[in-house]
Amino acid sequence: QTGELLSDQASIVLRDPNGIVKLKKVISTDEDFNMVLEDLAIPGTWVIAGESKDYISEAKFVVEKSEKVNIDVSGTMVTIQNIGNVEYKKPVEINLRSDAKNYRIVKNVNLKVNGSISYNLKDESVRYGSYDVKMPGYPDITGQVVYEKVPLSKSPWTYVILALALVTIGVLVFKTSNDSRRKEMTWH
Repeated sequence: QTGELLSDQASIVLRDPNGIVKLKKVISTDEDFNMVLEDLAIPGTWVIAGESKDYISEAKFVVEKSEKVNIDVSGTMVTIQNIGNVEYKKPVEINLRSDAKNYRIVKNVNLKVNGSISYNLKDESVRYGSYDVKMPGYPDITGQVVYEKVPLSKSPWTYVILALALVTIGVLVFKTSNDSRRKEMTWH
């Protein structure tokens, strides 16, 4: 009875709500032991058990459900990532506002844990212009999207259309001149 801690070995076992062992470790009884669960720990009742030569102990704790998403707006891309610990099945509303027009876009999101999806706002039926992005329920998510018309002269299709037009004109000129030569030969 000297007041000193006796050093011994103890085994620690952590089980998730499905009974699957997530941690198994042998520690010294005279050391502090800390454990941090991952952010994506499944919800439910977890069990931690410790056993040494003379003692057995068990404790239960509950991990709550967490429905959280991280939303990032970059240029015309909106990326939604599930950072909660359960499947995320909720609609996400994106509001685009300008002086001339407002658009409300609703995406039905269904993301597995740690899953993500990206939407290009250019794919929506939105007029060209500059818009402020607001997301109800996510006051910190803001951004600006600019839709620009690509001038025909800068479009890669311009050259394709121009080449097709020149070929068509060339064929018509060749055919017309060839037809007129035939008529001249037939009448003379």
